[in-house]
Amino acid sequence: MESYLAAVGVMDAVLSYDQPFDAVIQAGFGEHGREGLQELLEQPVVDITEAAASMATFVGRSYSVVTTLDRTVPLIEDRLQLAGLMDRCASVRASNTSVLDLEADENAAIQSIVAEAQRAIDDDRAEVIVLGCGGMAALEAAVREQCGVPVVDGVAAAVTIAQSSCAWDSPRPSPAPTHLRCPRTSRASR
Repeated sequence: MESYLAAVGVMDAVLSYDQPFDAVIQAGFGEHGREGLQELLEQPVVDITEAAASMATFVGRSYSVVTTLDRTVPLIEDRLQLAGLMDRCASVRASNTSVLDLEADENAAIQSIVAEAQRAIDDDRAEVIVLGCGGMAALEAAVREQCGVPVVDGVAAAVTIAQSSCAWDSPRPSPAPTHLRCPRTSRASR
């Protein structure tokens, strides 16, 4: 329920933004709302979950996501399934580290993430580790160094894809019926 409510808030915030922008990066790993944003906007919308998993498939045969808490695992699995990225996902594992813990004790967070990443490599045969939380972005190098496999940070992956999309004239959301634009109304008429 929380993810759906957040999606509505994000859509409202993006529609209310009064400065020009070239793309939107949805930085909630496994969160809902990308499809709604695509219907509302002409700019590319890049989800960090899908960006990270896509990048992982370029550097390894299989990948595992290491996220924060157990309750986020089904959300991430659903997002990967919806995006068609689950086939090469070896596992989605929780490090039992909250977002606040990531900031409070970075060394403990790294050790918890590395432990789950190593299990994914050893038990699930993952060749690439995807960090399953935007708050883990600063930990990519430490996890890679300790695990010895490629590690993908979803925020960096999404920024790279968004920049590429903006540099290339062609990739804009499809005008096909699955992405029909909603008519924009003024805030006063809502």
